[in-house]
Amino acid sequence: MKLFTTDLDRTLIFSHRTIGARDDVKCVELFEGKEQSFMSHKQIELLHELKESTHIIPVTTRSQLQYERISFFQQDIIPSYAVVANGGIVFKDGKRDAQWDELVQQAVKDALPIGDFTTRFETHRAHNFFLREYETEGLFYMLAVDEQTLRHDDLQLFQQELLQEGWTSYLHGRKFYALPSTLTKEAAVQYVVDQLPHTVHIAAGDSMMDLGMMQLADIGYTPKHGEVYAHYGDDCPVEVILQEGAAFAETMLQQILATKTTV
Repeated sequence: MKLFTTDLDRTLIFSHRTIGARDDVKCVELFEGKEQSFMSHKQIELLHELKESTHIIPVTTRSQLQYERISFFQQDIIPSYAVVANGGIVFKDGKRDAQWDELVQQAVKDALPIGDFTTRFETHRAHNFFLREYETEGLFYMLAVDEQTLRHDDLQLFQQELLQEGWTSYLHGRKFYALPSTLTKEAAVQYVVDQLPHTVHIAAGDSMMDLGMMQLADIGYTPKHGEVYAHYGDDCPVEVILQEGAAFAETMLQQILATKTTV
């Protein structure tokens, strides 16, 4: 069996804006009755074909509730494992993995406690370019950013102070993530990799938060539209598929299907 660990948003599922100019799509996420995310019909066909020879493991920064809104992974393909909250939570056969919960608490114990985040960084959080903030699963924060008023010097000072407290951060478009440095997708993925027998590990993602997971794998894929490619260009440390939206996902899935079970 192959093992495929994949980021979701802008890697496997897409908004109307990011999926590309096409009408052969299916809604895979509703929020408050509104269509949020989509896959192409070809993607869905390829994923169903892939599941016969591959463990498909979703890996996302989304919270549990946000992940559970994605109907495809609740109804069409139900994965044996799923990683949510940027590696903070692992689900095994639909249930939260208690052993991983204990490992996460051990891993973050030397960082600033999440309960102290709002008081320790009160001055930085008051910048007018931060619009709203959200705590995720009691593990980390996401702050919505106004890109028009963002001051990068002020943001860098915030990031430096976060590092001093054992936290790291990522600016991903209009979202700024602040989280304990040990809370990573790749740590949770390594835990899952050790549980599932496989002959080759393939990973995919579009953001810098996915890079560690992709480098952990035997083969890593990233799209032209992602920030990994934007950062590294032709020196990208993983394989770049020079397509965007659903076209990227379709090509990637076709390549995974063609991948031999050993590398």
